[in-house]
Amino acid sequence: MSESLQLWANVSQVASLFIATVALVVQVLSWLFPNARLSLAPWFQIIRPFLPYIVVAAVFFWIGTLFPASNPQSPSALTKDVKLELFQKIEFDYQDSPIEHGWTIVGADETEVIVVHISDQFVGNAVSINSPVNYGMDFEVTTAAKQFGKVIEFVADLENDSRIYAFVGLKQDNGTTTTGWLKFKAGDGQPQPSAIATNIGEGEWSVPIKPLLYRGGDWLLFQVDLEDAVKRTFGRDGWSFQQLIKFRVRGDLSLDYLSVFGQRP
Repeated sequence: MSESLQLWANVSQVASLFIATVALVVQVLSWLFPNARLSLAPWFQIIRPFLPYIVVAAVFFWIGTLFPASNPQSPSALTKDVKLELFQKIEFDYQDSPIEHGWTIVGADETEVIVVHISDQFVGNAVSINSPVNYGMDFEVTTAAKQFGKVIEFVADLENDSRIYAFVGLKQDNGTTTTGWLKFKAGDGQPQPSAIATNIGEGEWSVPIKPLLYRGGDWLLFQVDLEDAVKRTFGRDGWSFQQLIKFRVRGDLSLDYLSVFGQRP
């Protein structure tokens, strides 16, 4: 999906640049030589009075591609008539290591995880993460996000092996509690239990998710209702969502931000 959208975006940008350039050249010539008789095709003579408007429209189109829409302050597709509050936003707009901002590396040495800081025309400052090993990078959310968070939102450029996890607390009607991993990957299909998934301890389900919005380039915006995700996975064995505990990322990917939304009782 992102590749086809990117192709159309590139074609439209190139076309608008060409049209704006031709229109601007002809318009400037008409200003410099108002009495000159230009040999133009009849159809071009017809659209000539509209050249200034074409130039302005094309220029504003290009300006719009350089300044992406601001990040939404509240998810809309999942909330319907319910107003959710932003409890935590984890941004990647810094220039030092994510380790200095609450992230911890698991399953690898810090030197094996390559973090490159990027400045992108569509999302601004972000990070690109690559590693030759099967690393994990964890971030524990705030107390308020644990207590009230129910919807997560993130903007990412995902590769084939990219995974973003939510480590969640689970409960049953009889008071039993446990924890589990929800592994989110871009794609279609039904959730599937991972090989390590059990009803005890840290089970795991793989949950395909579709992007909500295309942000430009290969950047996609995702939103996930954690209560619904748990219901479709661990809920098959009687578990329900209790709380979000932390995030984990794996694989080669680029990240703009991760957010946690919820509602106070």
